[in-house]
Amino acid sequence: MADVSALLDHPELTVNVAVAQTLRNWTGVDFGVRLSTLGLEGEGAEETEEGIGRWRAWRDENRADWQDLAPVAAAERSVPLLEAPDFELPTLKGEPVRLSQLRGRPVLINFWATWCSSCWPEIPELVALQNRAGERLTILGISLDGLPDQHAIDHGHSHHGHGEEGDPGDANAHGMSDLRKLVGGFAESKGMNYPVLLDPEGRVSMRYQGNELPVNVLIDAEGRVVRRFIGGRSANAFDDMILASLPDSKTSVAGPTP
Repeated sequence: MADVSALLDHPELTVNVAVAQTLRNWTGVDFGVRLSTLGLEGEGAEETEEGIGRWRAWRDENRADWQDLAPVAAAERSVPLLEAPDFELPTLKGEPVRLSQLRGRPVLINFWATWCSSCWPEIPELVALQNRAGERLTILGISLDGLPDQHAIDHGHSHHGHGEEGDPGDANAHGMSDLRKLVGGFAESKGMNYPVLLDPEGRVSMRYQGNELPVNVLIDAEGRVVRRFIGGRSANAFDDMILASLPDSKTSVAGPTP
């Protein structure tokens, strides 16, 4: 717990937000910090930083409690890893991909959508990670296009108005064919070099609690969930996180072949 609260001082605001949301879930304290308030061009940063400041003050005021909670956090880390829920989703070409058939290497699942502005900066980092990792790592980009824009719902609007970035709305209105064209065009424009799967009804995202985008889930080579986190990361941060989360790994997934 103490280590987690220290990440409120991390230089990346998205990391601060992810930590704040974790602390909110653990403690029930809420200072209104949400990843959905951050825009691509930094909109909402001032409001978010103010909320993070409140979290830091709360942490410092309650610092004496962290030591008592440390054994609980250690116990949580020792809990056996749970098997990742299996699923099958179609690619942009309509070909089925089943998670359980990918065992033998780590899998990084990225839940995203074309209408999620917070997801866009993460895409080139995932592209870079896949380029460097090659066959050592499988990345799956699971698109939630077809679901309502949660940011818009939270703020009482029906659309973001992202223009050329895409705003697909309801999958039933567009149909799967149109949805594939929309997401496929976006993926091509971003140079996405890893499989993009479609989850327009959000069935898989619900099983992985991937509703506040972007959400990433790391699964080890045996098909067990080892980490889930909200918010984007750099390619190097992803690599370090994967190495730290997979104790049997001797080298970086993005490093040279041993």
